[in-house]
Amino acid sequence: MTIGSDLLASEGITDSTLRRRLTDFTLMPAACRTYGPQVGGYMEAHPYFPWLAKPVLWMAHEHRPVRLDWLFYALLACLAYLGLLRRGFPKYFSDLWVAFFDMAIRQSQIREQMSRQAIPSQLINLLFFINTALFLILVSSGLGIPTFLGAGPQLAAWLLTLAVLYGLKYLSIRCVGWLSGRHTEAQHYMFIVMMVNKVLGMLLIPLNIFLAFRGPDQRDIILVFAIGIVGVLALYRFLRCFEFVHRELRVDFLPYLLFFGSFEVMPILVIGKVLFGLFP
Repeated sequence: MTIGSDLLASEGITDSTLRRRLTDFTLMPAACRTYGPQVGGYMEAHPYFPWLAKPVLWMAHEHRPVRLDWLFYALLACLAYLGLLRRGFPKYFSDLWVAFFDMAIRQSQIREQMSRQAIPSQLINLLFFINTALFLILVSSGLGIPTFLGAGPQLAAWLLTLAVLYGLKYLSIRCVGWLSGRHTEAQHYMFIVMMVNKVLGMLLIPLNIFLAFRGPDQRDIILVFAIGIVGVLALYRFLRCFEFVHRELRVDFLPYLLFFGSFEVMPILVIGKVLFGLFP
């Protein structure tokens, strides 16, 4: 039988008292009285129906399932948001794919056309930040990393972290361009970085859906696949940026690698160190 511990405590019955009462009590063979000794004897001898055995005490605890309704509606909102942007700014999306795959002969002309469209650019950047924050939440839960915040505060914390990271990166690159007299090149460098981020923000929508509603058997496969896609895009952004600075600034691979480590890797490590210090 199943007995709630809260109900027993309200009646003044402790676990030890109840367990002693139940062990002294044996169930009556009701089948013998109702269907006769033949059926009753079969029931008593069957291992699955031990009528004369002593009862087992099970303490029932309240089950609180993990609710992911907010995640479903968040992913649905991101998908609808992308659809509205696609319908509202079709020219910008076509220019984005042309610039991403480097299919235009005059890339500078495509960059100038996209730079003049500030509204769709900022709206797609917002999509990148939201989907990246959701991706980090899903990956951290898939890897078994413990969290100390709820869904809303955790999403806000990741959004704030990404905003601070890219804000510092943007200011640093603009300062370097201003000090070196390469303002246009610095602006084009940030254009390539955010262009790849825009594409990543759109690709993270199906990846987040797979990560959120994965089965227990496909968890590791989908997790490795999602991290691999993000890694490929990060490598593509690294190569595109190096190709640009090597062509425009005549910078070799080793100086660019030092620059990349200072402005791309180092801020992430510093923020990670701060987070691990706040939440050990």
